[in-house]
Amino acid sequence: MKKQISLFMVIVLVLLTCLSPFALGAAAAKSKGDALYEVSETVYADAYMLFDLNDDSHPLLAQKNQDKKKYPASLTKIATAMVILNNMKDLQQKTTVSQGAIEVLNDTDAQIVGLRAGEEVTMEKLLSLIMVYSACDACNVAAEAIAGSVSAFVDMMNDWAKKVGCNSTHFVNCDGLHDEDHYTTAADIARMTLAAMENDIFMQICTQTYVDFHEIRYYHTNFMLDDSQPIYYYEYAKGIKTGSTNAAGYCVVTTAAKGDYRYLAIVMDSPMQDYEGVEAKYSFIDAATLFDWAFDSLHYATVLKQGQSAIDIKLTRAKDADSVPLVSSTDIKVLVPTTADADVKIEPIDPPEELQAPLKKGEKICKANIVYNKQVLATVELQTGNAVELSTFFKCLAFLKAHLLVILICLLVLALIIFLIIKLRKRAANKEKVKVKVKEKKEVPQRRKRHEKSEKQRQYEAYKRQQARKNDSDPFDY
Repeated sequence: MKKQISLFMVIVLVLLTCLSPFALGAAAAKSKGDALYEVSETVYADAYMLFDLNDDSHPLLAQKNQDKKKYPASLTKIATAMVILNNMKDLQQKTTVSQGAIEVLNDTDAQIVGLRAGEEVTMEKLLSLIMVYSACDACNVAAEAIAGSVSAFVDMMNDWAKKVGCNSTHFVNCDGLHDEDHYTTAADIARMTLAAMENDIFMQICTQTYVDFHEIRYYHTNFMLDDSQPIYYYEYAKGIKTGSTNAAGYCVVTTAAKGDYRYLAIVMDSPMQDYEGVEAKYSFIDAATLFDWAFDSLHYATVLKQGQSAIDIKLTRAKDADSVPLVSSTDIKVLVPTTADADVKIEPIDPPEELQAPLKKGEKICKANIVYNKQVLATVELQTGNAVELSTFFKCLAFLKAHLLVILICLLVLALIIFLIIKLRKRAANKEKVKVKVKEKKEVPQRRKRHEKSEKQRQYEAYKRQQARKNDSDPFDY
């Protein structure tokens, strides 16, 4: 029995040993997610994402824990602002501050600007206070103006989040104050942000560096925009939103543009820790680290020039050509590590083994993946690089095929004409034969008569000759 158990254990260990490379490979692939690269610098945030904004598809360049449940804190206000913009046509419209909208924030750590019950404020001003200074009282006032109540407004926020593809987000308030049932992920924050960035008014408001209200200037809570903050200031940064609570850590969503390069960083749950002897909010430092890594380590490389052949496809039925090149209609540029140009590959997707002439220039044939380090950087359309004529022989066949019905009709008509001509000639010949026969029938009695007449004439003449001889031989016979 022990020998049997030992043998069984040996078999199990062998199988595990054989399968372990595949299991490790799958785990590695899952942990890497769909990001193209790994950041070589230390980023302290528990979750982050970095996107390339120059590409309309917004490739994800790097990420960590993008799908991990996180508390959004005031990043919530991105959704708050978008629900306001989607449901308020006139931002100059004023709304009256209710007592309930402001007193609900009493005894909380909410950031406020001191809105007063009964005062009137434009929706545009409320939006600026929400996005620039992260004012929670402005959130409640705007929510009541849009939906009648904060709870109804939060329902609209959840609906909008689902609409833009967020499946791991649930809001219970519009200001981001901590609640165990108020959560999201870095990936969902990215979805909300990318959707919001398509709104020009949202971008105008969230990229303001300050807003004036009640004769006070409130500066943007993103310290990366503030040149008076030497630890955090980042000259290329712009917008968008910050957030922090004890449970959420320090969070920031911001962009940076330098030269031809533009990126979006989502940073969540960064710590407060020592930075060169100063206690620092590492969300801003982490975002700067991501941007610096991208600016220093990545560059755009032209991997396929306009008109350059990506693959040649064999041709059949063509005139003076054995193959046709498949090309891109534009230059294809991808963001790759500065030392990786030669390692980028173009891999056509299911290209045809052969093509048949004729072909026009620019006909779309298949697609191709631009691949680096087994990661698809982009997918491009491949089309014929030049026109291809049909060979003379196949042109004739093509003509016959294209005009087959007409040709058949013409042949049938010709056959019918020939048939009618033959039939008419045969009918004419038959008529002629009938005429001859009729004529012959008429001529037979006449010939008989002539024959009979001639016979009688001969008999009569013979008789006369006989009589004449008789008269000559007997003159006295009267």
